[in-house]
Amino acid sequence: MATNITQRLIAAGASPERARAFEQQFTAQAQKVGIKRTQDIEDAFDAELAAASAVLFPMTFKPPKVSDTNFDAYANLVLGKPAIDFAIKKAAPNYIAALSSPNSYIKDITTAAQKQISLDAVIAEIRKDALTDESLFGGLNEADVIASAKNIYDEYQKSLQVKEDLINSNKYYKAGLPDPKLKYGTKTDFTQGIIDYKTNPGVLKVLGSSKVRQAKQLSQVAPAGYMAGAAKEFGEMKGQYANIEKDIFNQFIKTGATPFKDEVKIRQFLKDKNLK
Repeated sequence: MATNITQRLIAAGASPERARAFEQQFTAQAQKVGIKRTQDIEDAFDAELAAASAVLFPMTFKPPKVSDTNFDAYANLVLGKPAIDFAIKKAAPNYIAALSSPNSYIKDITTAAQKQISLDAVIAEIRKDALTDESLFGGLNEADVIASAKNIYDEYQKSLQVKEDLINSNKYYKAGLPDPKLKYGTKTDFTQGIIDYKTNPGVLKVLGSSKVRQAKQLSQVAPAGYMAGAAKEFGEMKGQYANIEKDIFNQFIKTGATPFKDEVKIRQFLKDKNLK
């Protein structure tokens, strides 16, 4: 384990002496506190290292904030949707009721809240619809719909607070660490626990190399004239670049890397950089 750490640090730019010094310090600490796995190192949960990682490695995957549109999918992955729904139903029952309302207009208001459209904008739309076609309200009058909108928005904010409290009870999320369940794939999909492999710093470096960059440029620029022969040539270029990306992905996956392990390695690297 120590040898791998030393090699990783040297590859990242550390001097052999500095890398070995960190290896010795880490090994001593691991033996002292009984650490068996690299990802259990306490430094990974250090707030200063987390902040430094966010600034210096902005392209690596970081858990989404509660206000992000893709937060719900991530929270469902980490906490489980049933647990979240149960907590929200207890704290904001009217919001849950609105989600399952048979009134399509009320459902539209809940969707607007989820999309973070302002309440003032929603009320303005309600008043506009009341002037043109109040039948849209499904039997409710303007005052009732506005009152419902205010209630839905209030309950929606309660639901966000519930989610925030729940997710911050997760030690990985609280420390800004990707959930250990996440794996790399070709496209981010929280419902499947997949993160785009191109968020890995090493992959980004390879994809940014002159050879790969040139192949990508050739695959994106159609030959002059775009005649039958040229079109065939262009198609072959696109296929060549696709194969390069596929090879890079396959080689990367074989390393066993995960978003969680990569973030821990980054923080270990930053820790080493700060050693006196």
